[in-house]
Amino acid sequence: KKKLPMWEETVSVEEARKRIDSNQEPYKLEILDSILARDPEAVITIWHTGEVGSDDHWWDLCGGPHMESTGHINPKGLALENVSGAYWRGDEKNKMLQ
Repeated sequence: KKKLPMWEETVSVEEARKRIDSNQEPYKLEILDSILARDPEAVITIWHTGEVGSDDHWWDLCGGPHMESTGHINPKGLALENVSGAYWRGDEKNKMLQ
């Protein structure tokens, strides 16, 4: 129900690595590496939801584009019907995620 802003930020590979490392997110680091393996000159974009420093702030690697705020999302259009685990990258030899 909140109308959180969504915005894009272009960062260097080094800055992306620094942020991912500071959040201790090895899966995002693997995704960054796979992006660069496909295209060493790839533009790295981070999409933010909410204002930096707020409790509602969240970011992720993403190519976008997105809408300008979460206020454009119809809450009736989303429903969590059940929860299950999944293996990282769909490989049962990898760690199970929730």
